[in-house]
Amino acid sequence: MADDKNRIITKEKLVFGLGQAGKMAYKTGKVAVKVGVSAGKTAYSGAKYAGSTIHKKAEEIKEKRLEREELERSLEEQIDQLDMPAEEPIEEPEAEETEVEEEVAEEPVAEAESEVEEPAEETPDEATPDDTTEETPAESNTKKRNKKLLIIPAVIGALVLAAAGIYASTAKYDCFAKDVVVNGIEVGEMNAEQATEAMNKNLNDSLVSKDGDDAKKIHTSFIYENEGGMERLIRLSNIDPREKPEYKLKLNAVEGFELTATELKKAYPLGEKDVQTKNARIDYIKMEIVDAVQGTNIDYMLLAEDIAEQRCKQPTVNEFAFAKDDYIEVPAIVAEDLADELQFAKDELSKGMDIVKIDGSKVHIGPAALAKIKLYNGGNIEYSKEGAVEVARALSKDYKAEMVTVQTQEGKKTLYNYAITGAIDAEKTADSIVDAAENGGVGKIFADKNLTAELDDHVEVSLNSQTVYLVQNGQVTMKTPVVTGTAGHRTPPGIFKLAWKASPSVLCGKNDDGTEYENPVNFWMPFNGGIGLHDAPWRGSFGGSIYVYNGSHGCVNMPYNAARTVYNWIQSGDIIVVY
Repeated sequence: MADDKNRIITKEKLVFGLGQAGKMAYKTGKVAVKVGVSAGKTAYSGAKYAGSTIHKKAEEIKEKRLEREELERSLEEQIDQLDMPAEEPIEEPEAEETEVEEEVAEEPVAEAESEVEEPAEETPDEATPDDTTEETPAESNTKKRNKKLLIIPAVIGALVLAAAGIYASTAKYDCFAKDVVVNGIEVGEMNAEQATEAMNKNLNDSLVSKDGDDAKKIHTSFIYENEGGMERLIRLSNIDPREKPEYKLKLNAVEGFELTATELKKAYPLGEKDVQTKNARIDYIKMEIVDAVQGTNIDYMLLAEDIAEQRCKQPTVNEFAFAKDDYIEVPAIVAEDLADELQFAKDELSKGMDIVKIDGSKVHIGPAALAKIKLYNGGNIEYSKEGAVEVARALSKDYKAEMVTVQTQEGKKTLYNYAITGAIDAEKTADSIVDAAENGGVGKIFADKNLTAELDDHVEVSLNSQTVYLVQNGQVTMKTPVVTGTAGHRTPPGIFKLAWKASPSVLCGKNDDGTEYENPVNFWMPFNGGIGLHDAPWRGSFGGSIYVYNGSHGCVNMPYNAARTVYNWIQSGDIIVVY
């Protein structure tokens, strides 16, 4: 009996103990949930605050959204090309999106509170005074610390994500990141201009083969545009996580076709059995149409265009093979195209017109020359001032204005002109000839007596400073002291042309006392009869006032190296200005 009683008491204690343990577990769980909910609310509040701050920043960068979206699309395209999974782009925070997130976030919090504070079934024991035990100061401090620890990562996380989005949208970069390759070309740490220059340089060497023959190296002259793609790739390269990213940039060739066609023509010239394609034309003498000729020559412009197109589509491919039969030039103008223009020529050009030349003589120009002035344009007639000037200059090719003003290294000089032809007043002449063509009168060519000749390439001899200047493309590339003609043999000023040149040569003549001399020189460049530029091995010094007491017989004596430099540059017909 005692054993049964003890078992009952033990069982009751066990049940009571389990109940107490369950109660404590429930209370602990309830507290934990409350702490979690409270921390969640606090984290949410912190995130909301961060979101509000981010929203203000988003407003400031809103105008850059399109650029950022293009950058993201570019990144996705580049990664797709490399068979890499594209990461989802960071969305820019907006006011409307923030409000939606707030509404969605509030609902789960309310549900959690309901589940904790209103349990479905509550035992009598849960209503005892023990259930309302107050928190100790230690417990309260522990909860506050837990809340702070939960708030800090939440806020930091939100700010980090926001900062990443803002940084990716607004960061500016001037140069590519290190070890970046674009279209197979290393552009690491280059700016957009340098990278574009590298692209134009390295994408202009091609191996071209015709009909299966050995390839020839052709240097093309294409200028490529990338529509701002280089700048976008610079920004992309600086946020790309890969160590050595490679990109493909879409290109567009915009210039250099004519120069490339010229190079192709040099590489594949017209063969002995080839026939040159010719357009139909009007014979203005017979007033009839000359039929077009279908030749067998290559259409070099078409070939250049196709090479450029392939290079734009495949920048890393520098080989181009073609079949000649696919590139035979076809006449652009055939006889049928000229029927109306022939009738125009018969009606408007056949009589020609008269023009008075600078020297006062009158010349009659025919339909071919008049066709440059009076142009056929469908049913209308146009008049070309440029054509009038071209005709006038052709008629004045042998005329040389007596005096011409030129800009020298020592100021403007008005000199006798023995070299510059066609010194006409282009504007006044063109107006006169166009008016005559329009009204059936007589045109006139006017000389420009105040002409200032623009000479990009020439040699200057300054008698005053005893200096020779070599001018190329308007810039002095060499300057040297010289010795010119002495008293009684002064070097005549004026504008001349180089007659010819020889190396070596022997200069022969007579001294003032009647004796003859023979002076061998290495570089002889005559420009005015027996007067010319040459080296003078017998002289030890040049420049200054040497010409006054020990000058030449009219020639321009130069140091050896200077004479050699001029000799290697100058060609027959080049201008020499002496002043």
